[in-house]
Amino acid sequence: MKLIDHSIRNYHTVSVAIVLTAVIGMVCYNSLPRQLTPTVDKPMIEVTTNYRGLSPSEVERNITRRLEEVLENVEGLKKMTSRSQHGESSITLEFEWGTDKKIAAIDVNNKLQQVKDLPILADKPSMKSISTDNSSPIMWIIFEKPSPKMQDMNQNHMYKIGENIVLPILNRVEGVADVWHFGGEDREMRVEFDPYRLAQLHLNYNDVIKKLSGENQNTRAGLHDEKQREYTVRTLGEFTSADDILRTVIKRDGDK
Repeated sequence: MKLIDHSIRNYHTVSVAIVLTAVIGMVCYNSLPRQLTPTVDKPMIEVTTNYRGLSPSEVERNITRRLEEVLENVEGLKKMTSRSQHGESSITLEFEWGTDKKIAAIDVNNKLQQVKDLPILADKPSMKSISTDNSSPIMWIIFEKPSPKMQDMNQNHMYKIGENIVLPILNRVEGVADVWHFGGEDREMRVEFDPYRLAQLHLNYNDVIKKLSGENQNTRAGLHDEKQREYTVRTLGEFTSADDILRTVIKRDGDK
């Protein structure tokens, strides 16, 4: 009752306090950030390794397990899940809350550098930072021909423009986790065999495939020191035309 009596006697003071409280509340409400779905960014990193042609069991045995043995020692790791499919190994690392993604990425990269026994033809493992907010894209960019008369700018040509020009620029934008690029076709060369000719030469399909795979790659040859400079030496052996494939020697007399 004393509070009510005091408020009635000093109604001017009470009115001013109520007005100040309402004004402060409105200012705070307008200045506070609001989201329909609050951001909950889990510290997660995905490591992907490609090796075209391997079955899921071979990918798991030759790539996934070898990477898991090294990545399980990453500091702050909470959970590790992997997926092996045709020609691709994917490992997702989930870290404890509060882990700095940049520091975790450096640690993961250092661990990946320690893996030395991956298959020779396997691509170098690549990693990217992911989170639950990356599940849906925030922007769609569509390329189309500026004029129907420009016959040279077909779907594959537009795909190359996006891959070589637009994609690198978007990947450098701060805060971009991943960029999906699709809609075109990658060029490929089809090698057809004459089974009767192979039989005459005492060859089989595996001999040809193995030789072409071994020849179609650039090989590192070490470093060369000259005065105050250091040069990286490598042998360029990737096929650039159909003639390169036709000139490949599959087997010589005397080879086992």
